[in-house]
Order: sequence, then structure tokens, then C-alpha cells
Amino acid sequence: MGSKPTPPSRAVGDLLRSRRRALGLTLGDVSRKLVEGGHPVPVSSLSLIEMGRSDPGVFRLHQLLRLYEVPAYLVANLIEMEELSGAVPTSRDPEKLRRDGLEHWKTGDIGRALAHLMALRELAPTDEALRAKRQEAILDFSIAAASLGRLLLAREILSDLLCEPPDQRLLARVLLQAATVWSRSGARDAAMGFLREAEVQADKSDVATIAWLHHAQAAAHVVRGRLRDAETRVRQAIAGYRRSKDTYGEARARLLRVQIAEARRDTVSGLRLASEARRFASRHGHRALAGMALVRSGRLYVHAGKNAPAVRVLRAALAELARIGDPHGRFLAHYWLSVAYAELGEHDRARFEAQAATHFSGFVDKRSCPEARDMRAIRVLGRYDDA
Repeated sequence: MGSKPTPPSRAVGDLLRSRRRALGLTLGDVSRKLVEGGHPVPVSSLSLIEMGRSDPGVFRLHQLLRLYEVPAYLVANLIEMEELSGAVPTSRDPEKLRRDGLEHWKTGDIGRALAHLMALRELAPTDEALRAKRQEAILDFSIAAASLGRLLLAREILSDLLCEPPDQRLLARVLLQAATVWSRSGARDAAMGFLREAEVQADKSDVATIAWLHHAQAAAHVVRGRLRDAETRVRQAIAGYRRSKDTYGEARARLLRVQIAEARRDTVSGLRLASEARRFASRHGHRALAGMALVRSGRLYVHAGKNAPAVRVLRAALAELARIGDPHGRFLAHYWLSVAYAELGEHDRARFEAQAATHFSGFVDKRSCPEARDMRAIRVLGRYDDA
């Protein structure tokens, strides 16, 4: 009985091509190694697989992944993001693809944003200028993956990018993204190492990168409980984002201020800051961040024991995040709804939301956020199975 075929995938083909080149192998080398292993695959078939025009089948894909030392979960994550992305744009202009992709991302059109970033990743670097632009797209793809809760994918992308190595003009930003991803993954010391090197490499005249540096340092201070330092840094980040006219960065920094207030157990300030962050994000068209501000409000209400208003804002958040197709945001909304309903004694609704949270937890990595690590939703589900 033959193996069940997997759909042809441009993203997986690009991954295999990049990994093969990183290992210094030609298609002929790969074909010969597979023959030696007793599993011949002609060069023409390997070429079509890398172009995303041929289905490799599960068995062949497994052989290639083993040869290239690529973890299977990375392929699954790439295919899922490819499915989210929808139709690939026809433009081959790297500047237009990146500009339009980032604009779609900022306005919450996740599918079209991913489609543009994937198209940009597939451009073959014919010269150093295009190589730098492609690396910038790969960095953007890592940022997108992390925003959707796919930290393992984001980390793998960054690892490959760091080993290329990245263009010197991108190095500080790559290091900042690495610090963000490794910190969220729980590797705090590694994250601090990336952050220190990013500070050394950053061009002090680059206002946008310095704003991101302040932002990343603020987030690191929050993790370590140094909230006063975090507040100082996040204010500097917001000032930098304003100078560089980066409203998306400022909206993210405003959400970090909510987190700082939450860490101080200052519910009143946290709710005020969340409301301000939501208005700001909405005014500038950043729909995903506007929805996330509602999730933060709901979480603050739950922690304060105000579960009825928590349900109200979380249901509003869920509706918004569902419209834009944000699986990470939907997981968080369902998670906190399960907790709020449980605290209200509404066991059937708590169980329903826990089941939904369990479903959406499959779309995010376990270490992507405290909720995914904790998965209290599963415990709520078990607690009320016999209710």
C-alpha cells in the first residue's frame, strides 16, 4: 500500500531548497545519497519538489527531512501557515511585495499578509541587493510566525537566517527578533545575550531600530520583575516609534504598558491603558492589536474577580479576532472565557469554551504564552466533565 500523498507546498519546497544549499549539496548529491540509502529519487523529481510543483509523498518527504536534519513539526507549521495565506500575489517586485505584505499585516488581513511574505521568500537571490531584501522578508516571516504563536517555526527561521549570515544592515533587527522569540520560549539568558549583542550592533541613528531595542529591553525587564525600568524603556520606545511614525510599533508598546500595570496588580490603570491602546490601534487600522487589547481587558477583569464584564469584553474580542482569522488571539479569548464562566458557576459554558480553547491550542506552540503553557482550559474541561 502506497504512502498517502501530501499536497504540493511552495513553502516546504523553499525550506528544502534552502536547507540543501545551506548544507552545500547539489540536487545530484542528494539524488546519489538517496540511491545509496536504497530510496532513489531522480534529480528532475527533486527539482519539482523544491519548486512546490510535485507532491513528494509522505515517505519521500520523510527521507528528505532526515537527510537534511529538518524536524517534522517545522513542515507541519509551514503547511498550516501556507493554508492561512491563500492565493499568492502575481507581483515579483520585492519592494512592492514587502510593502503591501506589511500593510496587510498591520491592518489585520493575516491571510493576504502571509501570501505576500511567502511570495517574497520564494524569490531567488540573483544579487546582493535582492539577497538582503529576501533576508528582510524571512525576518518578517519570523515575526509573523511568532505573532501567530508559532515560536518553534519563528525560531527555526531565525536560526537559518543567523547562519547565512544576515546582511550587516539587518543584523541588529535579526538579533532583536531572536531575543523576543527566545525570551517567549523561556530561554531568558539566551534572550539577554541576543539583546546585548543587538545593542552593540544597532546603528544609533536608526530611530526605528532603537525604538524596537527599547521595546525589547522593556519586555525583558517585565519578565525579570524590574517594572520601573520596564516603564522607563517602554516610554522611550513609544517616543521612538512616534519619531519614526510607526503606529503599529506604538500600538504594541501600548499593550506592553498594559502588561506592566497587570504585573503591578494595578487593575484600574491596566484597564485604562488597555482602553487607550484599543482606541489607538482601532484609529490606525491595526485590527489584531485592537482585538488583543480587549483580551487584555478581559484578563484584567478575571484577575480582579469581575467575571461578568470579563465575559462581555472577551466575547467582543472573540468576534473581532474570528473575523480576521487570528488563531492565537482566538485561543486566548476562549481560554479566559472558560475561566470566567467557571468562576461564575456556569459549568456548561465553561466546558464549551474549554473545548474551544483546547482546539485552538493546537494552532499555537506550548511556550508561546503563559496560557498555552498552563492550559488551565484543559483542567477546567476535566473539572466539569461530570457536572
